[in-house]
Amino acid sequence: MTQITLSRPTLFIEFFVREVSFQGKGNQRTMLPSDAFFYTGPSKAISWTFWQQNSIRAQKMGVERWQKKRQATPPPPLMAFIEQRPTISASAIDQGMDKIWFTTDLAAVVCIGEEFLQQNEWLRLPDRVLTHRYGGEHDCFRYLHMHKQFPHDRFCHVTDVDTQGVMWSIGSTPAPIKVLSPGETCCYLWRRVETSHRHPNLNMVMFVKSYGLHEQVSIVTPEEILRNDSSRLCEEIFTLRDFRQHQRV
Repeated sequence: MTQITLSRPTLFIEFFVREVSFQGKGNQRTMLPSDAFFYTGPSKAISWTFWQQNSIRAQKMGVERWQKKRQATPPPPLMAFIEQRPTISASAIDQGMDKIWFTTDLAAVVCIGEEFLQQNEWLRLPDRVLTHRYGGEHDCFRYLHMHKQFPHDRFCHVTDVDTQGVMWSIGSTPAPIKVLSPGETCCYLWRRVETSHRHPNLNMVMFVKSYGLHEQVSIVTPEEILRNDSSRLCEEIFTLRDFRQHQRV
């Protein structure tokens, strides 16, 4: 198996986010399916949605620049985790993504899978790969702004990752707080109450798993990547962390 060697130990994190947004209260809530309210089971999505950029010619004819598309087969993901180790698809190498992702200042790689409920049907979005970089000399600042890569900026601010790959944060006490250990999966529940048309009610379930620090990434076939996409986090043993307390249902 061919491998890519990274310039330094790099943190790898994976998210799978399930969202339900809606407007109104009372009767509106009763019209939603039961899994709209913090469903934590396996993914029910059977189709994928994505945005496709239309040609310049079409835009000149009055067609919108971006058009929403749906398809029954998943778009090929470029990165996944197999046996707790990061892997990338051979097609990612063909596209030159390894040169874009794995630079010398790389500090962390964040993989994000998402699905949402629309007209009582679950739809998947293509998986995304984001990177956090730090080129400074002080290791204490390496993960300072990594939270900006996390979905909805809901996950905590990670302030440090020790040599064992354990993620730490700072809370209301002077002592650091452990966030995640390598191999650990957590499921977070959040609720946002509607405040305006642009900010509707939001029920969110977010699975997150840390794979710790790695210095090598294996290159595998696209088929292997597809069999290990981010939705499998829903089927793992996880620790539930409920942040809905003191929020209205």
